[in-house]
Amino acid sequence: MIQSVKKTILTGATTVAILGSTFAPISGAEAAPYHNIKNKIVKVYNQENFQNHDMNSYNHHYYHLRSYTQAQIKQYELRFKQLGYNIYDQYSIKNFQKHYHLQADGILGRATITKLMMLTYSQYEVDLLARTIYMQSYNQPFNAQIGVGAVILNRLQHSHFPNTVHGVIQNDRYFKQVTFGRYADMTPDARYYRAAYKAIQGVDPTRKALHVQNKSFNIATSSISISETGVVTYGQTVFTR
Repeated sequence: MIQSVKKTILTGATTVAILGSTFAPISGAEAAPYHNIKNKIVKVYNQENFQNHDMNSYNHHYYHLRSYTQAQIKQYELRFKQLGYNIYDQYSIKNFQKHYHLQADGILGRATITKLMMLTYSQYEVDLLARTIYMQSYNQPFNAQIGVGAVILNRLQHSHFPNTVHGVIQNDRYFKQVTFGRYADMTPDARYYRAAYKAIQGVDPTRKALHVQNKSFNIATSSISISETGVVTYGQTVFTR
């Protein structure tokens, strides 16, 4: 279950963009966005397919995006991706709405966007998570990498730590290397973003741990001791409460 973190949401005025009338029949190179699954042609709705069409054109498959600018769509795309959903596919949006007990109409209304913003993080925060995961566990199993992300998100709900991803990382003498240290300019590969997304989705192999130590580095966050209770280990990475 996704962790519920209370956030303050600041949004600008919504700019209305009309996406147009109809798309031409699919042929030639345009057939690429279709997949053949068990002899059935299935349309794959994604950013490339969306952007390959004139913004003055309109297709009912993208009707739910009609009230948003491309910049807003990009932002929401990144946030839906964190939770495993596809903004360009109305069926995916409906699944999101059903999962969170919203009206399942496939439209990006106020309630849907508000819920999305509460459950997800900005690209800057996701980048910080991915870099911290890389820094702390690049030589460790995938569960350990998810665990590093989970530790950061668990701290958001604990009164002894700051209530933002940036604050948690800055408050830790080792983690803060991702903002001012040797890792500040590095770009992790997709594996570490997948680990960050899993943690955002509520996967927590650490059992609510607040501290992590990679024994291969012999460096621990918050000066934890291996003798503490609530120990979970993956590879050489130890998580404690």
